[in-house]
Order: sequence, then C-alpha cells, then structure tokens
Amino acid sequence: MMHEPRPCIKLSVVIPCYNEEAVIHELYRRVAPVCRNLVGDRYELLLVNDGSVDKTWAMLQELAQNDNSIVAVDLSRNHGHQLALSAGLSLARGERILVIDADLSARHGRFPGNEPPGA
Repeated sequence: MMHEPRPCIKLSVVIPCYNEEAVIHELYRRVAPVCRNLVGDRYELLLVNDGSVDKTWAMLQELAQNDNSIVAVDLSRNHGHQLALSAGLSLARGERILVIDADLSARHGRFPGNEPPGA
C-alpha cells in the first residue's frame, strides 16, 4: 500500500492550557490565521490541557475534531505549567517551535502578518 508522505511541519505552536474555557475559542481565532498566513497548512497547534477542571478539555477535543492542525493533549492531572510545556515540546514536529500562553496575555496580534490597526 502506498501512502503519500505527510508534508513537513514548518511551525509548531505549543500552548499549555489550564482552566482556559473563557479564552480557547478566541485564542484559536487569533492564532490559527496567523499560522496559515506564515506557513500555509504546514503548522500544528499543540494545546496541552494541564488537568483543567472546567470545559477546557472538551473544547480542545472539539477544535481538534474540526481542524487537523490541532493536536490536543490531555494530562491526567494538573502537573504545572512547565511540565505541560515540556509535554507539548516533546510532541512538537515543526522545524520551528513557538511557545505562547493560552490566556491571551501576550499580544498575539503582533505576529507577522496580523498586526493590529495602527501598529
């Protein structure tokens, strides 16, 4: 049986998540288009659920079902930001890896190609 080779992943974005149900959809809305503008479909978003007790995991599963670029990872319990980050980094396949926080505290609009008006 012949399989087509998977395209090389150019960019992996690792995002640890803990009780982020309020921001997950907005995070995806902001980050995914920037990645597509930068590398087309050759990116992955690694969203690592760090034992959230809200609906974060269910939301990550839904995103992953609807977008093949999403890799949703569920840790068995809250292990802390650094271990969640390490888990995502260990699975990242991209030629380049970017780490961001899920809570939108960083200025995601500053990614190349997605500058806010007046920037």
